Amino acid sequence: LPPTALYSRVYIWISIGLYILDRLIRTARYAWNNIRPGRATLIREHGGVTKIIVKSRQIKKWTPGSFVLLSLPRFGIVQSHPATISSIPSSHGGGLVFILRAHHGFTTRVFAGASTTSVSSMDASKAAEAQVPAHKSSTHLALIDGPYGGIHLDFASFGTVILVSGSTGVTFTLPVLMDIASRAQKTKLPVREVIFVWAV
Repeated sequence: LPPTALYSRVYIWISIGLYILDRLIRTARYAWNNIRPGRATLIREHGGVTKIIVKSRQIKKWTPGSFVLLSLPRFGIVQSHPATISSIPSSHGGGLVFILRAHHGFTTRVFAGASTTSVSSMDASKAAEAQVPAHKSSTHLALIDGPYGGIHLDFASFGTVILVSGSTGVTFTLPVLMDIASRAQKTKLPVREVIFVWAV
């Protein structure tokens, strides 16, 4: 900086301080979420899609639209990939569900390593309880940073809700639908009609 602008240095130091604080908070949160790491079950679906169900002892609360940075060391060391949570805390036995389409790199390796066992072929009682395959040998270590984001607008406060998504974009609209359905069973909501459009 030129001598006439030395007073501006304070703003540079403030920015550096905020960045370091952000890194410290995120590192602490990441360490807390993974004190007892979750286990991920990978299920191969049609269309090159992998359904990932993560059982985490630390992460129990999130809102529709939330996402995490998901790391599966078995398929890429020191790699974290953003993934939207396509479930709600009261569904899938409290597990975090992700739907990833295989493109290249990480998602292709995950798809190749997924089990061909589908939820429909499981024991009925276990499927209802946890909605994951009965065999445990296909689970992998899962490290999670998050959840972040989420919807702050209450869709159930409108009379009609229209949810439109394409392909794996359903990971955003599906939890909104599930949240409305879950809440409607417990209390009376203003919403009267939900139109769900999923283009595949």
